[in-house]
Amino acid sequence: MKVLCIDVETTISNGGNPFNCNNNLVSVAYICGDNQHCSGNYFSNTIQREISDADRIVGFNIKFDLHWLRRTGYDISMVNIWDCQIAEFVLSRQKTKYPSLANTLAKYGLEPKLDIVKTEYWDKGIDTDQIPWDIVAEYNMQDVKQTLELYHKQQEIATPIQKRLIHLCCMDLLTLQEMEYNGIFVDLDECLNSCVEVKLKIDSIKNKLQTKYPHIPINFDSPEHLSAYLYGGIIKEDNKELVGLFKTGTRANTPKYKNIVIEHPLAGFTKPITGTELKKEGVWGTGESVLQQLKDKSGTVELLLQLAQLTKTKEFFESFIKINKDNNWPKNRIHGNFNQVSTSTGRLSSTKPNLQNMCPELQTFVRSEK
Repeated sequence: MKVLCIDVETTISNGGNPFNCNNNLVSVAYICGDNQHCSGNYFSNTIQREISDADRIVGFNIKFDLHWLRRTGYDISMVNIWDCQIAEFVLSRQKTKYPSLANTLAKYGLEPKLDIVKTEYWDKGIDTDQIPWDIVAEYNMQDVKQTLELYHKQQEIATPIQKRLIHLCCMDLLTLQEMEYNGIFVDLDECLNSCVEVKLKIDSIKNKLQTKYPHIPINFDSPEHLSAYLYGGIIKEDNKELVGLFKTGTRANTPKYKNIVIEHPLAGFTKPITGTELKKEGVWGTGESVLQQLKDKSGTVELLLQLAQLTKTKEFFESFIKINKDNNWPKNRIHGNFNQVSTSTGRLSSTKPNLQNMCPELQTFVRSEK
């Protein structure tokens, strides 16, 4: 079997996110039999031939490398892969979440990972494309050599059933790579407009709730305040009390205040449900599941449920707008992560953002592409 072990080094904005428009590929290193080489940030026909001719491509967290290879123009459409990170996750029986190369090498007593690039450059704010080439190339090649050693070790210790499971997970990885690379198109302008509308609705509901205690500063986003509002309790307000005038110094004859706390007792209007006590004494649960069980003829609980749902929707809208901006992704493009090595059950998870749990309101802004 012709095995190609490959690894890339990139600039490190947002962890080297391959969809960040400001990030760049810096180097690609590979080993295939007696051939080993490290190239710069350009397309190489030699590397493409190695990819096309390989029976298996090996890497650690190889989805990251595949993203960058594809972004650079390499054809990875027909590859067969072995991800040493997934393999370690399987071999640990899903106990080691997000295995790192350094820790996995140490576990099997292999040569430790070089730290010079991280400790002497990245940790000091120096990006990869500013590091001397000979240091980057050595670091990149060392990662490939260590990953290949790890691959051979995993081949020794994995049972046939484990190898089969790893193979299936790696097949899934190729599908997830395609999904992440393409991303989804979300109309973020419409999302922003709807976010403004939702905020207005939230403010309107809070104003209605505030009418019961118009002169008491209630934070309806605070579980403690909401508990006092629903069931009765004390809301504390930080304030200042005039105690006289300064007699000397640059502030002479100006007002002098001391910090005080004003306590506002609230009567509440319903009884808490037994078993929903929180750790802080006198504070009771106010989550959606609790609110749905409360008996209330005033309509207040219904307003609070609407507030909870609208707040959740607003947070979804804001998170999608923010993550696109923070990651410097193309306009209206969301590249979520699909994680295979994050749960003890081995199920798939999605993060940054969570595309498995989009609110229905946000899904209306997802557009199919022609």
